[in-house]
Amino acid sequence: MVIKMSSMHVHVIAQILLAQQQPRCIPKLYLLDRDGVINHDIGDPGVLKPSDLALTPNAAKSIGKVKRNSCNNHVAVITNQSCVGKKLITDAQLDDIHQNLKQLLLEDDADSAWDSLHQCTSTDNSDVRRKPNPGMIFEAMSRFQVQASECVMIGDSIRDLEAATNAGVPLKVLVRTGYGGSLVGEDDLGWLTRSSTCSTDADADSAISVGAIAASEADDAQRSSHQIPESVLPIYVAENLSCAIDWILARE
Repeated sequence: MVIKMSSMHVHVIAQILLAQQQPRCIPKLYLLDRDGVINHDIGDPGVLKPSDLALTPNAAKSIGKVKRNSCNNHVAVITNQSCVGKKLITDAQLDDIHQNLKQLLLEDDADSAWDSLHQCTSTDNSDVRRKPNPGMIFEAMSRFQVQASECVMIGDSIRDLEAATNAGVPLKVLVRTGYGGSLVGEDDLGWLTRSSTCSTDADADSAISVGAIAASEADDAQRSSHQIPESVLPIYVAENLSCAIDWILARE
């Protein structure tokens, strides 16, 4: 069955080129990229002042859901912020941006504060903390005493997926806000087959369609229509953070 999508939003989470069936896990640590996931990505040179911040749809409520779902759930922001390394802003200015982002979240949902923030301001790609290297993810795992199998990474870029893969995190979700929309477009989602549907809300429009396709089932045209490297597969694709969180919590 071909998934039909609304022009307003795509309530789709799809497994892209699924190499093997992934075991179901209940995440305890939610690793979230910042730009393009929690707040809108505004392009280069990035968020340089608090007024550049705007939350993605229902971002605060989705983080609040994670925290209310279990006292054992933790949210860690994992973000590259080379704007400091490039001398575009100072460490103090970046701290001010993050304080304003936290306030925006709390204004929408009182439970939406993250538990830890891990930022890499370096421009050196060999820095173990700079994504796609896994240093910041290892820091978060150590802080909350969880295994990689108890984590989920939600990002909008290949480097987010690579960082999670390099840290051994098996559950990875690419959101189509930010860079994710250019990596996996609506045309790419059209050839995915629906495997199940679950509703996370009384409103039927909030139903989440889950599609899956194995690498052996994808022809060359389908394989080349997106830019996801095989090394990070399997992954899931969601329209935004809110859809991703709803789906993850519905799996439990």
